[in-house]
Amino acid sequence: MYNYIPHPSNCRVTSNVLRMLMREGVAGYGIYWMLLEMLRDAPEFKMFYFPESFAYAMHCQDVDQVSRVCKDYGLFEFDEKDYIASRWLEEAMGEYSDKKAKLQEAGRRGAAKRWASAHGSDGQAIATPSVEDGQAIAYNNTQHIVTQQDITLPKQGEAVDWRGVLSIESQAVSMDYVTMICETAVEGHAPGYVAQICQRYKISEAVCNFICERSDNASLTHPLYTKFCALVRRIEREKWHPEHPANFFLSKLFS
Repeated sequence: MYNYIPHPSNCRVTSNVLRMLMREGVAGYGIYWMLLEMLRDAPEFKMFYFPESFAYAMHCQDVDQVSRVCKDYGLFEFDEKDYIASRWLEEAMGEYSDKKAKLQEAGRRGAAKRWASAHGSDGQAIATPSVEDGQAIAYNNTQHIVTQQDITLPKQGEAVDWRGVLSIESQAVSMDYVTMICETAVEGHAPGYVAQICQRYKISEAVCNFICERSDNASLTHPLYTKFCALVRRIEREKWHPEHPANFFLSKLFS
């Protein structure tokens, strides 16, 4: 089932949105809602502010317009760590979660009442998991979580995990490689942006693939991709020129 996000039919005429719409047009309105969709899927409904990455994921060529929608109309808030959020979205999702919880509770009570009515004195005999069953379920869930962690971020202390990638022989990322990754990217993921940065710094395809793989194919909401974007911004802001770019990126991302 797709993640739910409320969309009021009068959103376009609310004051801040209308002001944005008058200047940015329907393109700005589309950017606004795509940002809300990304925030909906992000942990705690927050993302690290990086308009270049947002624009790339939206297939939008105008980074300045994305930045204006984010900052110029009071549609979003920013914290001291430069994370972007939407107060409206947080409140709307809070109301949705409350309603969902109440409906689920009502459904459980209704099912229990129907069971009791149909089975008479056996109404209390609804199957209850045994202690052994409960332990097995907990164990399986734990194993699933561990598996997911293995797929995304390397465990602390596994220095060989990323250093071994540097020894893999592969050519530097080319524009053809960037184009190929861009064409296969799905919404909400920006592996092409990672590839563009690797191409800029002459980093190998192996390293590029490793970063994408460990960030869930460069998911905009993945902690490692957020860290990657923050690192790129700092390099560009402070005009760093790392002597060994691949080693520099991997050591910063996985330390």
